[in-house]
Amino acid sequence: NEKMLIFLVAASLQLAAASPDPPAITDLVEALNTTERLWLVIRSYDWREPEQRHNCVYHEKKNLTSRAYNFTQHYIKDGKNQTLELLAELKVANASGYPTMKVRLQSAKRTASYALRTWNNEDKCGVLTFKDMNGTRQCEM
Repeated sequence: NEKMLIFLVAASLQLAAASPDPPAITDLVEALNTTERLWLVIRSYDWREPEQRHNCVYHEKKNLTSRAYNFTQHYIKDGKNQTLELLAELKVANASGYPTMKVRLQSAKRTASYALRTWNNEDKCGVLTFKDMNGTRQCEM
């Protein structure tokens, strides 16, 4: 199972790298602009302790502009439904050219930066990357 996960993430990143151009900021806005739930289907990481794991993760849009995304993240942790109210600043990263979301809790200043590496509008599927606390690039699809 872990080998399949690594293969899927590696294949997705290879497809993203093979694309001549990174997705545009309009692709990120289009991906977020839905009344449907945005599900986290697969990720390249997992929480170390089982009781810390977030399962059945999805986002619901509250408000979206070309520069900001206000959303609720839903998940199950330790068998209980949980929610987080989050804000994201949308922009294009200067260094990479990828559209990014700087995400933070509504009540916090610390942010996490996610880059949209690939987006398939027909399948409504994309790959986001971020660097974890150790500086390792992680992926979410």
